[in-house]
Amino acid sequence: MAIWQYGFHLLPQEELSNVGSLNLIPDEDGLWDFDKLWGDRKLPKGYEEFLDSRIKKCNSWHHDIKCWGDYSANIIEIVFADRRIDDIHFRVDVSSLDFAFIESVVQFAQLCDCRLLTQEHAVIDANLEGVVAAIKDRKRGLHKRPRSFT
Repeated sequence: MAIWQYGFHLLPQEELSNVGSLNLIPDEDGLWDFDKLWGDRKLPKGYEEFLDSRIKKCNSWHHDIKCWGDYSANIIEIVFADRRIDDIHFRVDVSSLDFAFIESVVQFAQLCDCRLLTQEHAVIDANLEGVVAAIKDRKRGLHKRPRSFT
């Protein structure tokens, strides 16, 4: 992820009550194993057409990933492993917020009955206001002066 992007993961609402029992702990790189949350869950029928009608489909770097958007700006990726959902995440270009893109991925998350996980590991409702607030909070933090290294 580029420094000008802010990322979110989609989390199935019905599985959030089980998060503790699934032992989801970020690894040493801060990455989570989301496939435990998705299990055998399927995406709603017509999800590709839904995304195609709102966001330009892109060429993925891997055959198990479907993507819409632009890797250098705004993008949503659906990652599969053995034909099962492994992860769904999206990144927003914070240098120039594209509200149409954000609204599209929020609607997709709602269609999939998902909530969103922020980069700070907060779970938020899938709505435009929550996404924009998370991004703005992060942007405010980036403008603070770093502490001295000495």
